[in-house]
Amino acid sequence: MDNSESNNESNDTPSVSPFLDYDDESDNVELINELNKYGNAGKFYHNRIINSIDGNDLTFPCMIGFKKFVAYFDPFLPMNIITHKAYNTVMVEGLKSKRRNLIAMVRDVYVFVGSFTYVTDFVVLEENEEFIVSDMADVVMGRPFRVVSQLEYDCVKGLISFTMIFDTYIFQMPHTIPGLRTVIGVRSHQY
Repeated sequence: MDNSESNNESNDTPSVSPFLDYDDESDNVELINELNKYGNAGKFYHNRIINSIDGNDLTFPCMIGFKKFVAYFDPFLPMNIITHKAYNTVMVEGLKSKRRNLIAMVRDVYVFVGSFTYVTDFVVLEENEEFIVSDMADVVMGRPFRVVSQLEYDCVKGLISFTMIFDTYIFQMPHTIPGLRTVIGVRSHQY
């Protein structure tokens, strides 16, 4: 990204950390340590997951909500969004995995689920269910994650709650982004 783009970006632009060069001094160490508090997080490899010829043919810009960030193509997943040129390059030149399952950390991004809008942080993990190695981390997602975290969701009130050890956390989810009411055609609900 050049300087002209960064000056036009707002302060709520998502931050993406793809771990191309891991540095123990980085802010991401704090998030990894936070993930390690959970029994299912295990150890993460910090080497680059994909070793491509020019380093750029496996990345592409995309949008989640109305925020731009860089995503990574994985040819082993059932569905990807990628340019045809990049897909052909990957298929011809191939991939070499370095057995790392933490790809990127994305912070402060808008995610639309139904008529709800969430500003969220998330990590992108390598899909590794076919290639489980004994020293890789176990990953818990979907319904098993709801059981482990005791996640409760009230879609009428827009509340999400989960319990960690003895503490219960409750989040109020906005129904829309106020500035985008006319774009998505849904009225904003105030709580």
